[in-house]
Amino acid sequence: MGMKIKNNILCGYTEEPDITEVIIPDGITDIAFCAFENCKNIRNIVFPKSIKNIEARAFEGTQWLSNMRSESPFVTVNGILIDAKCCTGNVIIPDGIVCIGEEAFAHCFDITSVKIPDSVKIICDSAFCGCEGMNETEIPDGVEIIGDEAFSLCTNLEKIIIPDSVREIKNGAFSYCTYIRYAKLSENIDIINPFTFLHCYSLEKVIMPQNIKFIGKEAFRGCHMLRELIFLNAENTDPTAFQDTPLENGFRKL
Repeated sequence: MGMKIKNNILCGYTEEPDITEVIIPDGITDIAFCAFENCKNIRNIVFPKSIKNIEARAFEGTQWLSNMRSESPFVTVNGILIDAKCCTGNVIIPDGIVCIGEEAFAHCFDITSVKIPDSVKIICDSAFCGCEGMNETEIPDGVEIIGDEAFSLCTNLEKIIIPDSVREIKNGAFSYCTYIRYAKLSENIDIINPFTFLHCYSLEKVIMPQNIKFIGKEAFRGCHMLRELIFLNAENTDPTAFQDTPLENGFRKL
């Protein structure tokens, strides 16, 4: 019964009768995927300052999350935006948010634009996945990491400009963004990870950083309109990186 904790990670919670408040112990750094999911009796949660990461759906189905959503469209814990599913239209994320959590905006179909504050350092896995109505967002200087499939299936985005503060773009970050035509990547990444622009059918031009060392599996596969890829060097390229593109048999290097 109660909490299951391993290596400072709160892995799960078994709901107990008549318990409506949970006090998470100091020293816990992570709350795992679905840790409190469907613990319907939980109305209040006390978080220690040690919490640094909260995975997707950690509190889905709790009364606590329902209460927090009724107070604000932005549910936050220690600077982590863990839920924004109630947002619509033009969204301005509050300043002070350091991390946009896993699936925070996932499948918010009614969002049209998002302004991300300069305070954000990490955009986590699937943070904006499936926001099909979002046609505009600007990634501010200061963001360092863009997670797996962070913007995947954002099918109305037209362009993406990655500031030089970004040092890692993870797998599939912009996959299936079928309307993107132009992308400029950070000068401080040296790897294009697998599936980064997979099936971005409308992508025509990508400006790459100067020191790319590797272009991963299917990174640009299915980018049928891609005819201009500007970069200085790539030491290694996966043989499937440009599969099903006009550059499949050769690409331009300056």
